[in-house]
Amino acid sequence: MNVHTFNDSDLAAKMDLVCGVPYFERLCICLEGCKKGFLVGCKTFIGLDACHLKNKSGGQLITVVYRDSNEEYFSLTYAMVEAETKDSWTWFINLLLADICQNRRWRWVFMSNQ
Repeated sequence: MNVHTFNDSDLAAKMDLVCGVPYFERLCICLEGCKKGFLVGCKTFIGLDACHLKNKSGGQLITVVYRDSNEEYFSLTYAMVEAETKDSWTWFINLLLADICQNRRWRWVFMSNQ
């Protein structure tokens, strides 16, 4: 989980935030049972995607899913981030790799629908 503390700035004043108080920025969750299932017997192909959160605070929900040998899909990791930026994706991917790359060799294929 990451928090951000605003100092005296135009952004803090514009958003009516209290300076010096930590505010929620990002949260990443990787469920141990899903991670173990993925590492033990699943295909080494994962899907990543993000969607907008339509609530007062906004943000993005980033998810990683995988498919097992029975062709069923499971959520591996998910995160709530402030926005879909290079910084938030880098943060998320680094946490994902730290969780699942335990002495394993991976071949990464990046696909985009953009």
